[in-house]
Formats: sequence, structure tokens, C-alpha cells
Amino acid sequence: MNYKKFTLFLLAFGFMFQNTFGQADDPCSASALAVNTSCSFGSFTTAGATATAGAPAPGCANYVGSDVWFTVTVPGSGHLIFDTNTGVITDGGMAIYTGTCASLTLVECDDDDSANGLMPMIDNSTLTPGATLWVRVWEYGGDNNGTFDICVVDGNPAASGPSNDEPCTATALTVGAACNFSTFTNAGAGNSSLTAGTTVPTCANYNGADVWFTVTVPASGHLIFDTNTGVITDGGMAIYRGTCGALTELDCDDDDSANGAMAMIDQNTLVPGETIWIRVWEYGGDNNGTFDICVHDGGGSGSGPCAGGAGGNSCAQAQPICTDNTYCYTAGIGSTAAGGNDYGCLLTQPNPSWYYFEISTAGNLIFDLSAVSDIDFAIWGPYANVAAANAACGTLPAPVDCSYSTSPTEQVSLTGVAVGEIYVLVVTNYANVVQDITLTAAAGNTAATNCGIVNPTPCAADAGNW
Repeated sequence: MNYKKFTLFLLAFGFMFQNTFGQADDPCSASALAVNTSCSFGSFTTAGATATAGAPAPGCANYVGSDVWFTVTVPGSGHLIFDTNTGVITDGGMAIYTGTCASLTLVECDDDDSANGLMPMIDNSTLTPGATLWVRVWEYGGDNNGTFDICVVDGNPAASGPSNDEPCTATALTVGAACNFSTFTNAGAGNSSLTAGTTVPTCANYNGADVWFTVTVPASGHLIFDTNTGVITDGGMAIYRGTCGALTELDCDDDDSANGAMAMIDQNTLVPGETIWIRVWEYGGDNNGTFDICVHDGGGSGSGPCAGGAGGNSCAQAQPICTDNTYCYTAGIGSTAAGGNDYGCLLTQPNPSWYYFEISTAGNLIFDLSAVSDIDFAIWGPYANVAAANAACGTLPAPVDCSYSTSPTEQVSLTGVAVGEIYVLVVTNYANVVQDITLTAAAGNTAATNCGIVNPTPCAADAGNW
């Protein structure tokens, strides 16, 4: 006998034996099964398998050991059918578990429900999309171990997309005092860029498979949106305002989270009470699955004139004048006038900062807009309510007052204003300088607003309707 060849044969057989049986002999080395739209059996074996220590006992089908393990990812339908067929084994048992491979919770156990003799079958429609399930298979009594077949089928493939696949079916998130992650999945999600009445996100290599959330802005107007890894390790996120059928992007992010290549948005110029839509996807759309997301109240962003944040960078993002008489102005975030709007003497509105306010005392409203360098403005109104003012954004008429010069101070003059009227203000800066804007009542003023120009008080009447 050639002992050298015989020894190599034994080593090779041992390696094959270990990889065939030992690989799936423990939950933490379980083999992954594919989910199909119909049963497609694959053959495996329990020969040489041992009992698993630590996992909860399955509770059916006379388990005495010699089990093998598989994993499967739950599709968007939350409905899976696990079926088995005979091989050497003609009487088997099966159980499914949730948790982690080292800490499992029994979900269901079956003995003889398959149409294939005394083999097990589990049909469960209450599973969590995106979750990992562990599947345990053994031979009844452990005295006839060997081959068997197994398949996993999506029980409702037509519903395999996640429920929040479109903006109008978005999942509502709760704003926390701190980040409290919840797990979701984009597995099975489609491309909503064309059906949602909105555009493709402007960052993070969007290629479809997006899911949607909504959140209500707290009184601070400051929200932090953060994500964490799951199956997805490189994600994108965008936030929007509007209606679910017509959304305007406010911000888009790729990698700003502290959690690897995930997205984070810190936005402190939101309107209290308004609804924000959140869109999440996987970078490139080629590794879809679970991820974590949280939204928490960012609170005040510090003291001083910029505590409330800058005005919006478009009419649709106008911010209420709510905190005091001085406002943070950010240059460099705009360019030229949008089509269909009349900006009066401005002609264009580079680097815009948009605001709105409500009249609380009738009379003549006269106030100065002051800054360090060049400042210009246009103002529109009156509007009966905030919703009407917002609706006019796309086709603004000629402004009721407008000034363009090189002066760092401009004066707004509105005569005969009435209680409850809404006005929209845009401030521009052709010098492209970041500066604070101060609003100060001027000589001849007899009116007031409820949002800070003359008598700064909380802006409850305006918040939440823009």
C-alpha cells in the first residue's frame, strides 16, 4: 500500500467531512438558504452532526441531537414557508428561531405538517421583514441520520416590498430626546423617484430601492437624523417637505454619520409642527437589507443671533421670524431667480434667505434691515394665511416693497397692514458675505408682528403650516 497516498486521502476526506457536516452543525456557522418564489429543494445531511448546546430545546419531533442549522433573511412580505422532503431521513423535525446565533428564541416547531411523508413544514406569516431566522433540522429520535431536502418560499411575493416603499405610505418615526435606533429594511423596495412626484436625490449614488419615513418637527425646529449599519454598510438619506405626492428636497447626505459610511443630517431651520419626509437607500442599490435609523430633537443650537438658524434658501423653505430681532444669514446658498417668479427690483436673488411673519397689531409696519455689508430685499403680501403664502411661492407676483443698493441697511415700509396678514420676505446679498441681519423698528412704525420685529413673542400662530 502507498501509505503516503492513503494518508493524503484520509486528510482530504476529513476536510470534506468537516466542511459538509461540521459547517452547519452549530448556529454560528449555519448555511444560508435562499428565499424563492416556489419550492426549490436543496439536499443536505445530518450524518455526523452533533447536538447543539445552549439553544432552546425545539419542543417537538423527539429531538435528541444530530441537528444541522441554516439561516434565512425574511423578505418584505414577512411570510415564509419552510418545507422538507425525504432522503435517508423519512421522519424529521424542524424549528425556527430569532435572535443571534449565540442567543436564540424559539418561534415555532413542527413534526409532520409537510405533504412529504412524516417530514416537517412551517408556514409563518408574522415574521419581521429584514430579520435573520435560524432554521434547525434533525431526524426524529436521532437514529436514522442522513440526507434530507429543504426549501424556503416567500409566502406572498406580491407583497415582498416593504410597506414604506412610497412616500404616501411612509412609516412615522418618533422624535426622541436622544438617538434611539430602530431597525428597518429596504429589501424588496422599488424606485419611487418617478411615482412620488419628486426628483432623484442629489447625493449618495441613488439607484432605487428607497424606503420612506415621516416625522413631525418639534418646537425647537432642530432635528438630527442619523443612521447605523445593518446589512447596509453604506447608505444615503435625504429629507423633504411638501406633500407625499409633491416633495421638495431640503438636504441630502452620504457619509456624515459617525457610524461608518452611513448618512446623518443635522437640520436646525425646520418649521415647528411641519411634517418632514425622510428617504433612505443603499449606496448604488447593490447591497440592500437592514439598517437602523433614529430622529432626535437637536434643541437650541447655541446662544446668540444664530441660535435659530438661517432662513430657508428658497421660498418653499421660508422660516418664521420667531426668536428675536436678529437672524443668521448664510450667503452662498442660492444663485439666480427661479422661473415664473417676479423678484421686482432684485431681478435675481443670489444667496437668498427667506422668512415670513404675521401681523399682530394693525398700522404701518416700518423697519430697518441692517447687516455688515450690502443687503437687499423684496417682500410679498398680504396673504390670508400661511398656507396661501406658501402656495404663491411658485408664481410670486410683483413685490409690495423692494430695494436694491450697495447699502448695508435697507428699510421696509408697509402701510395699512391688518391683523392676521402674512408677508413673505427674501433678503439677498450680492457681496456674498455671511452676516447677521438685524430687524429694527424705524421712525413712523405703528404696527407689530407676533414674531419678533417689534414685540418678539413666540410664533405659535405661524408654526407648522408652511
